[in-house]
Amino acid sequence: LTSVEKIAKLTDKPIEENGSYLLANSEKGISVEVKNLSFGYTEQQKILNNISFAIRPGETVCITGTEGSGKSTLLKLVSGSYKEFEGSLLINEVPVGNYNLASLRSQTGIMLNELDIFHGTLLENISMGNTEIDVQQIIPLFREVGLHSFLASQKDGFDTWLDPTGKRLSRNVIHKILLVRALAGNPKLLLLEEPWLGIEQPYQDQIKKMLLKNFPGTTILVVSNDVEFAAQCDKTIDVSGQDGLSQKLPN
Repeated sequence: LTSVEKIAKLTDKPIEENGSYLLANSEKGISVEVKNLSFGYTEQQKILNNISFAIRPGETVCITGTEGSGKSTLLKLVSGSYKEFEGSLLINEVPVGNYNLASLRSQTGIMLNELDIFHGTLLENISMGNTEIDVQQIIPLFREVGLHSFLASQKDGFDTWLDPTGKRLSRNVIHKILLVRALAGNPKLLLLEEPWLGIEQPYQDQIKKMLLKNFPGTTILVVSNDVEFAAQCDKTIDVSGQDGLSQKLPN
């Protein structure tokens, strides 16, 4: 009965609306422009209220704010997950609703805390069907996030089968796999929620350095209240305020 209820929750969800515009390949990253955007999961309560900002191609931006201020919701909006918002949201100067979602997401790496492991091999959980992602591209990412010892301990390596929702894996390992999934494939837009959360300190530093230095030509939005990381980004966007948004450059 529990399984039937869970299936019903999925099948009852509306199918995502798709535009027809295909996101062009670019070496310089993706621009994001938000003008007077407001959004709420219910009509009675707005999570994001009249915010505006502009992110140039290739910039690294830290999104900060108090709990429940809409940081992860903003990432979902940029990914095209929600269309019922007020104001405008432009990706490469085109309204996000015009894009074919498969085209947009093929160039987007997404890591949200609500995402999880599915029943498949370790490689399948990272590549997500993208045949252009190969093992040699993934191995350096495993070293950076601290997954190399986990890989070495699996007798089937990348062919190791993972259980649904990552059962029998620690949350630390799941988090690292989801991070590598987002980073693999040279995405032109990265949307990351707390990418180093719960990861050992040496690897936290490596991940921050990697995001700041190793992805030229990729536009990166990171949700984090890490002051040191925010100071090294091109922009910091604070969504804590209810009326508008604070956008500032680091000193």
